[in-house]
Amino acid sequence: MDLADSLGLVRLLPALSVPTHYSDTDSHANSVIDLIFLDISRAQISHCIEPDLRLLLDHAPLLVDLPISPENIHIHHKVLKHNSEEENTFLSAVNMGLHALNFFFFFFFCSKIYNAVLNHSPRQTIYNK
Repeated sequence: MDLADSLGLVRLLPALSVPTHYSDTDSHANSVIDLIFLDISRAQISHCIEPDLRLLLDHAPLLVDLPISPENIHIHHKVLKHNSEEENTFLSAVNMGLHALNFFFFFFFCSKIYNAVLNHSPRQTIYNK
C-alpha cells in the first residue's frame, strides 16, 4: 500500500466484502487477491464483487460504475481534407498494406494446401514406408 500512497492512489473498498478468488482446493481458503486502485480524487467510487457471476472461473467479477461526463471525455477529430496530398498519402499507405496483407494470406493458404497435398499423396506415403 505504500507504493499506492506514493502514487496518489487509494484502494477502493467493495460495497460488500467477499472473496475475489475461489480456490478449487479444499486446503486453500478463498481470498481477496483482486484489488482496484484509483486516483485519490475518485475515492468516493465504490465497486461490488459478484461471486455468483463467476460461473466456472475461480475469480469473481469486480463491477465498477465510473462516473463519466462529457467534460471528462477529450475527443480530438482529425480530418483529412478531401483530395489533399495528405489524403492521397494515407490512402496509398492503406492500399499498400492491404495488398501486403492479401499476399500474406494468399501465400499462407497456398502453403497450407501444398503441405496438405504433399502429406496425403500416394507417392509421399510410399516414400515414408
